[in-house]
Amino acid sequence: MTLLEEIQNGENVALEFKEARPKDSLKFTKTVVAFANGRGGRILFGVEDKTGRLVGIPRDKVATEMDAIADTVANTCTPSVAIDLKPTTLEGKVLLALDVRSGDKTPYYVKSLGIRKGTFIRIGATTRNVEEHKLKSLIIAGENLSFDKQPVKGARVTYTNFLLIQSEKQYAMPCFIETILNHPASMLRCMTTGLKYSRRVNW
Repeated sequence: MTLLEEIQNGENVALEFKEARPKDSLKFTKTVVAFANGRGGRILFGVEDKTGRLVGIPRDKVATEMDAIADTVANTCTPSVAIDLKPTTLEGKVLLALDVRSGDKTPYYVKSLGIRKGTFIRIGATTRNVEEHKLKSLIIAGENLSFDKQPVKGARVTYTNFLLIQSEKQYAMPCFIETILNHPASMLRCMTTGLKYSRRVNW
């Protein structure tokens, strides 16, 4: 499918239009983090939102706009989002294609809003705030954990050693090592509890 055909088909889960770079950066950075939290996607600057009409970016402003877009993404989105930004010409109009890669350090969010309010996902052709259960799923995925490795509330242990593992950015993770006594083969089980981060987040 050509780029023109994609535009004619309209916005979707992986494609969004912006007539120009919005003065309010949140109007496009929330979609950047939404794409990073999902399967990736593309924002086309120079395409009218509702109609898909090509309006283009003035040629004398292309370089300036590219710098502004790249700087905004770098300064407002966290963790760092992998992007590819390039100009493309279609029917004599210059468009800016911002390709956002799917990330493996979820959740990605808008720094100024914090992780709870600043995490967005893509649903159809819309960008929405993440719900609590989905945020937890993104956190677990970003920490490379799975649900079956999460601690079970109410579980009883017979002997517990408490280790405090200090990460380089002062976030501590309690690790419980359970020893089953009087068992033919002593068993060690390490369970990670609580919310663990190796990077600083703003709640």
